[in-house]
Amino acid sequence: MGNCSQRAVSDGGGSVTVIATDSRNIMEEYYKSRRCSSLPITREKTLGYLVRQATIEIVEVYVTKKAAMKKIIENNKQRLSLTTDIRKLIISFKHVEDHKGQTICDTLMACLAEWSIKRIFCITVDNSTANSTAMTKFKKEMLRVYGSEALILKGEYLHLRCATHILNLVVKEGLTEIDSCVAAIRNGITYVRSSTHRLKSFDFRVETGKLQRGSLPLDVKTRWNSTYLMLDQALKFRIAFERMEAEDKPYNDYFLEKEDGKKRIGPAVRDDWEKVDRLVQILEIFYKSTLVLSASNYVAAHKLYNEIVSITRNLGALRYNDDALKNKAEAMLAKLGKYWDAFGEKVEMNRLVIVASVFDPRKKMKFAELCFERLYGKGTVEATHLSDSVYGIITDLYDEYTRNSLANNTGSGSSTTGLSTQSENAWSQSQSQSQDKGVSDFSERPVLRNGFLYYL
Repeated sequence: MGNCSQRAVSDGGGSVTVIATDSRNIMEEYYKSRRCSSLPITREKTLGYLVRQATIEIVEVYVTKKAAMKKIIENNKQRLSLTTDIRKLIISFKHVEDHKGQTICDTLMACLAEWSIKRIFCITVDNSTANSTAMTKFKKEMLRVYGSEALILKGEYLHLRCATHILNLVVKEGLTEIDSCVAAIRNGITYVRSSTHRLKSFDFRVETGKLQRGSLPLDVKTRWNSTYLMLDQALKFRIAFERMEAEDKPYNDYFLEKEDGKKRIGPAVRDDWEKVDRLVQILEIFYKSTLVLSASNYVAAHKLYNEIVSITRNLGALRYNDDALKNKAEAMLAKLGKYWDAFGEKVEMNRLVIVASVFDPRKKMKFAELCFERLYGKGTVEATHLSDSVYGIITDLYDEYTRNSLANNTGSGSSTTGLSTQSENAWSQSQSQSQDKGVSDFSERPVLRNGFLYYL
């Protein structure tokens, strides 16, 4: 299939495994790298031998690396945060027999035991009843098996709901109402992209309409972010599509055809374009936040609360400033509040999300307090309560980490009287050094159309 990278060769102990059409030549190269003087007698056995040998060596590399990683985890005694989503750093693939909470809990416990992981900070999972049940059972099991040091604050903030999954649920709330409008534009794009002749006809309308040329992508129906990119680009060519409807008979005939026994939806009319234009304004809010939260090359936990506040305030601006989007914005806010309402009745937001933003040295507590004021009003009961709550969580975290540190250093659980006073003094000193620069990160900048100010 190709040559292995130098890094792969190094990790594999110097062996190079390449599968090609001429297995004899490959075996010669392989045996040279292994400093062997002879090859297997029959050519027919070379490829099978190579595959078996490669399998053995890959397993050896895996076992060696896994043992080294387990040793690092045991020696450092660091807390790990896990997720059930597929990410770059995967420690195990496990078959979950069913979606019951107990089954998920048992699978997680078995995975952690396999890697000798005994200290967990938080676990991010999708929003489902089974996962919520699994986290409740997992918390009890971890405390029973590994003791109070297994979880922070007895696992009170263990369960973290996947932010991008929440955004997907909220966006779907807005897409369901205008499926036909989106389908009309999608069908128009499908027609244009289906042949060179049709594309040339569309390009002619682009040129006569004095529009800037550009790509016209199709979306993946199950991926709302690709739908946003498709609609955002299609709006730039609205004039061209309208001219196709007015001048191009094959274009109109295309929509008279039947699809799944029904007339094909389209072409897009004025009302469709206007509804989609308003939808794109909302999707842009979520798309920008998704780019921030779905990044895998850097830590994004400290940015999450900023995005929550930005989305909430943007939807609030739409609710009060745009009558056409009022109902849609209210529906999305209701869905958003189901998972990210700090005072939610059924599902309360994990407040460690706010604490993570406070730990950003550019923001600290001033940023969090500013967010509370923007959401609930300055001096309100809600803003004051949240501020006191976050302060209390940070104090409790400081006390627990200090208590564990003293116990590890002295070898016994010595008394930690006065820890709260120490933490309060340290906290006050830290906040007195915070600068307004951190607050300015929560800026207000207009980014969307139609004259509305959207706060990001």
